[in-house]
Amino acid sequence: MVQFLEDGTIPSATSQKYSGAFESKSKLIKAIAIDKDGAKGAIAQKEMGIPKQRWNLVATSSTLDGKDGREAFDERADSYWQSQVTGPVQELVVDLGTAYSIVAFSYTPQRKNAEGMMQSGKLSVSSDGAHWEDAGSFEFGNLINDPSTRTYRLKNAKKARFVKVESTVIAGKSQSLAIAELDFFTP
Repeated sequence: MVQFLEDGTIPSATSQKYSGAFESKSKLIKAIAIDKDGAKGAIAQKEMGIPKQRWNLVATSSTLDGKDGREAFDERADSYWQSQVTGPVQELVVDLGTAYSIVAFSYTPQRKNAEGMMQSGKLSVSSDGAHWEDAGSFEFGNLINDPSTRTYRLKNAKKARFVKVESTVIAGKSQSLAIAELDFFTP
C-alpha cells in the first residue's frame, strides 16, 4: 500500500492511501510504501509542475519515425519525441494554454538508448507565440551515464504562455534531440 501527503511533510500509515490518478493542488507530493507488516520503504517525492491538460504542441524542428512532439509532455517517461538527424540545434514549442509565471523547467531524457540527450540549450518564452524573450541557457552534464530528470531554475521568473526549448549541444555529438518529458514550474 502507498500512502502520500500533499503538504510536503513525511507520510505515515495514517496518511492518505494512493488508489489511482488524482489532481493535486500541491507543488510537492511525498509518498511511502508500507507493507502489510508495517515495514516502510524509502520516501519518494515529486515536484509538481504546471498541469498539462491544456498544453498544445505548437511546433517542432522535425519529427523522426512518427515520434510526435506531444510525447514530450504526455506524462509517460517510456514515450518520447525525437527530431530528425539534422544537427545539434533542435527545438520544441509548447502552448501552455494560459499565461504563467515560470521559475524553472525540467527535462527528462529518453532512456531506451543514449541517443538525443540534450546536453545544453536555451529556453525562450512568449506571451503571443510570435515575439520571444530569452529565459536563460542551461547545461546538463553526464546524461549518458545518468539519464535522470534535470531541472534548470531561471534567474528571474518569466511570464509566458508559450515556451520554446532549444538544444545547442546534444550529448555524444548526436545530431537528433529526444525528449521523454518536459515540465514547467511556477513559484
